[in-house]
Amino acid sequence: MKKITLFIAALFITMSAFATTLYFVPNNNWKADNARFAAYFFEGGETWVSLTDSNSDGIYEVEVPANHKKVIFCRMNPGTQDNKWDNKWNQTADLNIPTDDKVKFVVPDGVWDGASNDYWTTMESEGVEVPNVWTIAGSSTALFGTAWDVANTNNDLTEGENGVWTKVYTNVTLSAGEIEYKIAKGHAWGESYPGDNAKLNIPANGNYDVTFTFNINDKTVNAVAEEHKETPVALENTTINNIFAQNGMIVAEEEIAIFTIAGQNVTALNGNLEKGVYIVKSANATAKVIVK
Repeated sequence: MKKITLFIAALFITMSAFATTLYFVPNNNWKADNARFAAYFFEGGETWVSLTDSNSDGIYEVEVPANHKKVIFCRMNPGTQDNKWDNKWNQTADLNIPTDDKVKFVVPDGVWDGASNDYWTTMESEGVEVPNVWTIAGSSTALFGTAWDVANTNNDLTEGENGVWTKVYTNVTLSAGEIEYKIAKGHAWGESYPGDNAKLNIPANGNYDVTFTFNINDKTVNAVAEEHKETPVALENTTINNIFAQNGMIVAEEEIAIFTIAGQNVTALNGNLEKGVYIVKSANATAKVIVK
């Protein structure tokens, strides 16, 4: 009876020496293309387990199956939830499951494959904080600057009431066709919506005001494109000191802004203005000026 007790105690000590939960931090390479992540456990059995990010902090978790001693973290095709080597895009080297407090594996920047045991760390030493920001990225360079650039802060949404985030683009020249886009968290692809790319149809070539919205509560996205219409400038006080037009330029004693009759701001073209009627505004007055 004493021998059996000792055997069970030794078995418990051996099994408890291995970590029960591992943590995985992918780099930006691995996050691209909305990839998902899985772990392949071996030496003690062969088991695939999908990784989860339960609190959306950019750190993925996975429970270690009993008696397994090694693991390979894999970047998987998001088009299927079936974990097998045929669906694997990238992988680490064969990693020893830690027997100490170094339970978090961090893929180094720029690395695609083969990261080794050198990159195990403790959870306390390198926490990853995902910014509470949502960003739009998509196929249109006219709207987004660079196609599918999730790190571009110019495309960050603004938080509004009731969990609705918004981004508005004004007077953008767009070609007819379909624009694909997604909303992503923390300037990374680890969490993004919808699962498949959302689509916005532009009916004809022209200038548009485009509004994107994202509801953080139900993770729904929406986009509306409206034909841009310049707001006409109202005439208020028609006295601007010593204002005149000459050689495509409107000159005044005070600082002015120049608009077409349709309301388009053409101040930057002053000196090369085409013939026509313009609305000129100063800080305190507005006037109509004819350029001949």
